Amino acid sequence: MIQLLDDNIDVMNAVRQNDNTIVLSSLREFYHPVTSKGFSIKYVIEGIERYTLNGSHYPIETGKYLLSNCASEGHVEIESNKFVKGICINIAPTMLTEIVASKNRPDTAFSDMALGQFFSSALFLENQYDAKNTHLGKTLLRLQQAILNNHLEKEDFNTEFFYTISEQIIADQIPIFRQLQAIPSIKSATKKDLFKRVSRGKEFIDATFI
Repeated sequence: MIQLLDDNIDVMNAVRQNDNTIVLSSLREFYHPVTSKGFSIKYVIEGIERYTLNGSHYPIETGKYLLSNCASEGHVEIESNKFVKGICINIAPTMLTEIVASKNRPDTAFSDMALGQFFSSALFLENQYDAKNTHLGKTLLRLQQAILNNHLEKEDFNTEFFYTISEQIIADQIPIFRQLQAIPSIKSATKKDLFKRVSRGKEFIDATFI
């Protein structure tokens, strides 16, 4: 059994499966550089984790998560009177590439080079999401419930678990990938900035005119 909820001491439990890892944390004070060789999901169960990546700030609150890849650099900071509980999942880029290939043309490992490389490229958009609104988010919410109920074993984090997570990331990101590709700009940073501006405008309209 994996015990996460301990309001007396700081806890960081890591489980590794080949090149994939999951870290369950319960911390009041924490500061650490963000460096990843793979693809990362940072989900907050309770509290706020404050990330700075590539010069942008992401205060990730309860029920939200942040996606980043090996092109993202920065740091994370936690400072709270109460324990901040979170999940960090790191996925090997090769797993995402292989799944993209298998979905398009099973006979080759590089059926869609652009999409396969997107998840480890500078074009990938590091961004935060509401768990209620995505395929991946629904799985994170179920995982959160299992953690809160202490219904987790290390054996639950097997190859199938990371494979399912990867499939959901791809499903959520394909529309974003296509939109980024359609933006007529050479620089990745410009594409990402324009996309974020449009997305913020859409979110404002959706929130204002319900």
